[in-house]
Amino acid sequence: MQEPQKSPRATKSNLLKKQAAYRKGLQAELKAEMLLRQAGWQILERRYKTKQGEIDLIAEQDQTIVFVEVKARRGVDDGLYAITQRSQRRIANAAREWVSHHNDVVGKTLRFDAVILPKHGEAQHFPNLFEAEIF
Repeated sequence: MQEPQKSPRATKSNLLKKQAAYRKGLQAELKAEMLLRQAGWQILERRYKTKQGEIDLIAEQDQTIVFVEVKARRGVDDGLYAITQRSQRRIANAAREWVSHHNDVVGKTLRFDAVILPKHGEAQHFPNLFEAEIF
């Protein structure tokens, strides 16, 4: 038995929503990148993707490398709650993959941060939001 076909209008609507979400994510990541740069961080990677997951930004300052999750939400709490244990695992798995290709990280501090962009108010950087084993 064949599945009923979705109407072209519904499919187009979903596509437009996905495109809008993608653009919103890009804008949030650019704002987060600016915030980190102003604080003295050097951006090493943007949207680092692996089969295990994705890291929005990877940055370095002094002897610290941070894997940054960026969330644009209505409020700061909403952004923090959106970083679930499942997403933390995916970020940590992607970080392991990144580290496996960068021998120069030995001896550096590795950390998982978040930048939350609330609808109203300033972007906030949350250092060391969660911990995960990398090595």
